[in-house]
Amino acid sequence: MAFTSRTITRGETSLTLPEPGAVTLSFFENGHSVIKITVPPTSTWKMNYHWHKLPDLCERIDFLPGGDVELYRSLGVYRNSTISGRAGMHWQNRPGERCTWFLNSHRDHPAGSPDLEAFVQSPGNEEMWRNVVSCILDNDLWPELRTTPLLCRLWIRLVKMLPVVGTGLSSRIMRVVLWVQLLLIYKRHGYWVWCGHIPICKLWKISLRPDLPPQWAQDAQWKSADLLTKLSMNFAVLLSPILGLQDGYLEYYNATTQPAGVKDIAS
Repeated sequence: MAFTSRTITRGETSLTLPEPGAVTLSFFENGHSVIKITVPPTSTWKMNYHWHKLPDLCERIDFLPGGDVELYRSLGVYRNSTISGRAGMHWQNRPGERCTWFLNSHRDHPAGSPDLEAFVQSPGNEEMWRNVVSCILDNDLWPELRTTPLLCRLWIRLVKMLPVVGTGLSSRIMRVVLWVQLLLIYKRHGYWVWCGHIPICKLWKISLRPDLPPQWAQDAQWKSADLLTKLSMNFAVLLSPILGLQDGYLEYYNATTQPAGVKDIAS
């Protein structure tokens, strides 16, 4: 059985994901904590809805003038705000503050409109994003990698041979494997990505109570997102030896040192 290798991308100065969620990440020599993210006007790309536990890991983001950005941030179930515009702005994340940003969803962005450009600074930034983007680009290689267990390689081949549903089913399996892979990388870097929540406040309203859900219900729903993300990341760790996955690769980045404190908060 022939094997393939991961694509060596550690020397690339930029990496680009294809349409429809096109985005380019640029890296700088001796600037390992800073990356530039460029989103073309026709892209559907969105930054993951995420948060950090430690102050040192919180991002500083500088949006350049011209790009039409929409920044959503949340500090509680009913403590949300959105900032948008083309004037450019600076934003500093805080511990526990959940955020995402993307092209302004309230305006059209025809081809030829200015790109959305942002400089993002956070410890371990380059290592994480080089691994994330490279793993996405290399996702189709997983069944043929030497590190992929034999049973997994045979399983995917058998699935692909199924009439009618084989191709679609194998693609779904690969997407699940990719998500497990990304969770491992995010966990390594203390990047708490949204994996859902328990809709306690919605259940309160379904019970036909006209008042705002009590604070205990809001707090419980808010904390449930932490719980589900932690459980998802730990489950990814359990699956990693079965699927032959790691939380980072030398082909994508040479360094192997975690940002300080990440192991304590993400385990």
